[in-house]
Amino acid sequence: MNRTARLYAIVEELRAASPGARTASWLADRFEVSVRTIKEVFQAILDHEKKVTAAINAAVKQAQAVDDHSAFEFLQWFVMEQREEIKTFQGVLDRIDLIGDGPQSLYYIDKEVEAIAAASAASSGAAAQGAA
Repeated sequence: MNRTARLYAIVEELRAASPGARTASWLADRFEVSVRTIKEVFQAILDHEKKVTAAINAAVKQAQAVDDHSAFEFLQWFVMEQREEIKTFQGVLDRIDLIGDGPQSLYYIDKEVEAIAAASAASSGAAAQGAA
């Protein structure tokens, strides 16, 4: 499996598990990669999210340029969503950097990713209840 296919497979695995969680060690075992490779995967996801953000920002600028207020308001949800995505993936990378790559790091990375997934699931559940 090449790098791109593995990246998409990991993203799809995370989506399929949602709102549940997949730990870094589970992903590493499942896709036969090391923790260091998991960091590279999260970096690739963050880089992709930044590209998506740039595309959304371009759409926002276009909506403003043509005074399309409805489109501008519609795009605000995507702007907020992308802000959250970048914050989440940057947070994972920051935690991986703090933990390091020693032999004990996989355990701590697992716990950090699990906590982030649980917090995300809890906030998604609260948002869904608020919309009901």
